[in-house]
Amino acid sequence: MAVALVAAATLLYLHYRHRKAQVPLLSQVGASLHGSANPWQMLATRGQANGASPKQTKFVVVVGGVCSSLGKGITCASLGALMKASGYRVTAIKMDPYMNTNIGSMNPNEQGEVFVLDDGGEAHPDLGLYERTMDLHLRRENHITLGKIYEQVNEAERRGKYMGRTMQQIPHVSGAIVDWLLDAGSKPTDGTHETPQICICELGGTVGDIDCMLFLEAVRELRDRVGRDNFCLIQQTLVPICNGTQKTKPTQHTVKNLMCLGLQPEVIVCRCDKVITDLTREKISLSCGVPIQGVIDSHTVSNMLSVPGMLADGAVINLLTANLRLDHLPKVTKENARANTGLFTLEDWERLARRKDEVWEEVVIAIVAKYEGDAYQSALQALDHAAVQTNRKLKVLWVDSADLEQPENSLTYRTAINKLASSDGIFVPGGFGDRGVKGKAAAANWARHHKIPFLGVSLGMQMAIVGFCQDELGLDGCTSEEFDPEGQQTHVLHYMPQVDRISDLLENRQNSMIIGARKIVLQSGSVASQLYGGLTQVIERQRHRYEVNAKWIPMMEKAGLVFSGTDAEGVRMEVVELSPDLGHPFFLGMQCHPEFKSRPDYPSPPFYGLLLAATKQLESGLKECLQKGPINHYRASHISGQ
Repeated sequence: MAVALVAAATLLYLHYRHRKAQVPLLSQVGASLHGSANPWQMLATRGQANGASPKQTKFVVVVGGVCSSLGKGITCASLGALMKASGYRVTAIKMDPYMNTNIGSMNPNEQGEVFVLDDGGEAHPDLGLYERTMDLHLRRENHITLGKIYEQVNEAERRGKYMGRTMQQIPHVSGAIVDWLLDAGSKPTDGTHETPQICICELGGTVGDIDCMLFLEAVRELRDRVGRDNFCLIQQTLVPICNGTQKTKPTQHTVKNLMCLGLQPEVIVCRCDKVITDLTREKISLSCGVPIQGVIDSHTVSNMLSVPGMLADGAVINLLTANLRLDHLPKVTKENARANTGLFTLEDWERLARRKDEVWEEVVIAIVAKYEGDAYQSALQALDHAAVQTNRKLKVLWVDSADLEQPENSLTYRTAINKLASSDGIFVPGGFGDRGVKGKAAAANWARHHKIPFLGVSLGMQMAIVGFCQDELGLDGCTSEEFDPEGQQTHVLHYMPQVDRISDLLENRQNSMIIGARKIVLQSGSVASQLYGGLTQVIERQRHRYEVNAKWIPMMEKAGLVFSGTDAEGVRMEVVELSPDLGHPFFLGMQCHPEFKSRPDYPSPPFYGLLLAATKQLESGLKECLQKGPINHYRASHISGQ
């Protein structure tokens, strides 16, 4: 045993010395993204004999270590933004080791929000992070779960694909994961028909979790399948601070666990509250067999927009160029890119990060909902994007919608009302289920009566209509068919005939909804149309199964509601505003979920409108929107891959 340990230690040391001899020190390279890469040419020639094809998608896989919730998603998204800023076509894949196949039915308190894609796929919220940061339009196959893999393998076995052979975890399940990665990683998601040059893959969970074992084996097989010149493994770990000292032992142990599975990280991203010291980097480099310039600092920063710049300062581009031979790939220029965002360069990201840090004046938005936090991650990001564009710092007041259903003399009710009264604007998000829906209607009514800027999305729009009908049409007790399936009350919203009611009864929820990218026809000159730069047809993402009951529309319009947007057939009401005669500063309802397409420098137009009104800039903001005109992101002809 002792001899074996000595031999293993000797091999590790020789491997480290070999890597150190090949790779120049970080001090020789410089941290600038735009600096000379000449010192890296020695490493860039590694493996040229293998003849890497420029058409082969290269894979960057990010795994976690020590503990979960280290921000691997932010690291992946920022890496993607950095690669795009360097001129490469990118895509992204999220691997989750849980058994669920229907993400839309998962509890948002556990999973976070359900992120809806153009093709109707329901996915992990990290895909929203990738889309916002890398400016992508991902597909359902960009999200893999172990449950989906098992389902696929079992279906293949029933079709006779395996010719009666014994099905095993390895190679059948692990091989199916590799096949999925290769297929999804080669499909364009940036609005072009060009094969991605780089696919960034995130593995959820932590190295050492039994749930992750099959995926880690698949990552090893992927490395061997595509070749080492087309593969780079990054491990993100935690560097805790104890008694003022940065501790490296957790990182050493998690890298050792990864090496036991046949995987050696080329890069270690160290999460820490403070900047990683040179001593810490040297210890991690020596103990984990990674060149010192491969140990990247990822300390806590004031906002996520600063992360691409921080990774650039760590010379990540130089590392990836050397490991993946990126210098052989053709680059995309600003002129030939089909993009929806102005974030083309690292300087653009740094400019936006500074702008966010420099704003100090607050805008207060009350969110009236049944959950808090990550259950509305995209909506929070959309509000934040809009706040930055209006030169404000976002402050959110959470109001449990059920609190607005309490007796008016109760402390709970008064506290909720005080939050509404102290806000500059009110936002009511979507959702399912009857808990707190009366409170959402009450919040919309309160905003209407007190002339507070209001935005309602999906169920938020529906409850605004219910509240309006109760108040203005005298339909006491009216509601949606969703909350009164027995038909005991007046239904101003009812089940859409386009969806499968049987699937809903059988709890096959996705088949019973309008879901994915759909065209919305906007009334010319409406507030909604102006916010979209004057467009009269836009593409937004849907996720709902109830619609406005046409029977009551004439009465609603006579009382002051304006349905300024419909579906492509002009049948289903998609957008609602208040008549200008009512003198409300901003009251907008959207049946779609516009938060899913918001971008850091191009906030979702409805959310931008709410923040413009909340900061009393609506009139000038609408003029500016019309002057700038629309962007491809929302044009009716712009759906990824079509």
